[in-house]
Amino acid sequence: MEIRYKRFVKLIIFFVLFYFLCVVAAFFLKNDTVSYSRTIGRDFWKQQNIDILVCGASHVSHGIDARIADKKFNQNIFNSGTSSQSINSTYAIIKQAIKQYDIKKIFLETDYQISCIPVPDELKMTTKDFLVMDFLRDKKIKNDYIFESSSPKNLLNAYLPIGNYKKMCLEPKKIGKKIIYLFNGKYNKIDYKTKNTYYAGKGCLLDKEFIPDGGFYATSLRGGVNPISSYWKDYVIKIINLCKENDIELFFYTTPLSDFLLYQLGNYEDYHNEMKSFLENLGYYFYDFNLLKPEYSMSDSDFYDDNHLNKYGIKKFTECFCSVFAENMDLEDVFYKTYSEKKLNSKDRIFGLLITNLDNTFCLKPITNVSDLSRIKYSVTLKNNENKLIVQNKSPSSNFILSDYKSSEINIISYLDDKIQNTINIKFNKFGRY
Repeated sequence: MEIRYKRFVKLIIFFVLFYFLCVVAAFFLKNDTVSYSRTIGRDFWKQQNIDILVCGASHVSHGIDARIADKKFNQNIFNSGTSSQSINSTYAIIKQAIKQYDIKKIFLETDYQISCIPVPDELKMTTKDFLVMDFLRDKKIKNDYIFESSSPKNLLNAYLPIGNYKKMCLEPKKIGKKIIYLFNGKYNKIDYKTKNTYYAGKGCLLDKEFIPDGGFYATSLRGGVNPISSYWKDYVIKIINLCKENDIELFFYTTPLSDFLLYQLGNYEDYHNEMKSFLENLGYYFYDFNLLKPEYSMSDSDFYDDNHLNKYGIKKFTECFCSVFAENMDLEDVFYKTYSEKKLNSKDRIFGLLITNLDNTFCLKPITNVSDLSRIKYSVTLKNNENKLIVQNKSPSSNFILSDYKSSEINIISYLDDKIQNTINIKFNKFGRY
């Protein structure tokens, strides 16, 4: 009996020491020296109170500037968006926020890229799920989140400090940088800054980069929008019930996407109609900012890619958001009633170009609302060091051949009725060639 007892004690000591070593190793090996999700999570816990919580994925952190919104609402607003944040993660953050703060309103962003993810075949936490752990300090909420997000065989990876999808890094340079940041105090500062992005506080990231007006292009076509996932719908119902239990107002909205992306998708109207119908049946209105009228809509230069706003777009959108929700502007003045109505009232335009290459044959496809493609022409110039070769000049041809394009760049100009629509400079390495 005594031998068994000693073995049991040794086993317990072994697991305690093993876990402790894992915690220490994970802390130093985790590549989070420059991490905006960790910055937002730490800032979340520094707030004296949060009156209004904005929830969702990266469109939230790149959506509302609290410095503007706080003044408009006369309340404290916080964005809790992280990269690709799934709906079950959002639900866990909302539970933690309600427990910690006196939340009065919640705005849930309905990004189609999140709401249309199919029901997972296997519950497994990945990097996007571990990113939200900085928000969760209540043990029950954290445990519930892990069990809801992990099948039994994935629980060990979820609970251990080290493991898959936890941004572990063995590069000495990055580990050394983290140690330096710990000693000089930078690691614990609520700050995030890269070459083109900086943290504006309370969950908002501002990007300096922008797409020049008429500068959108892609080398592959986006697929259409899938139906809304039943998994997403089930968690939305949980969020609705949670808000009702705590007397919290709940609103559903979508951050504006570029028309370049919307026209690529082809069936965005199906998504809008399904989301609108789903929410209306639950007693909620769907505020779709992709239906903005021209005086409130975004331009190309308000984006840093086809679906994220830059610092100029965030300011513009925050003003519009506050006009709708804080100043109660008449919705008919701001929104079209349907996406079809918006398209019918849109001016003829080329929103951008799809540029593909196969065996040195390049194909241009306009992303446009123009049905008569004979109105569209292209000029193509090949640049190689200081030399320029005009491949075609205001030609209706959308195909051209380049036999030798090493270390080169193409300049493409599109015209609609002989008026310039797009000016694009693209390096050949975008096609995997140099």
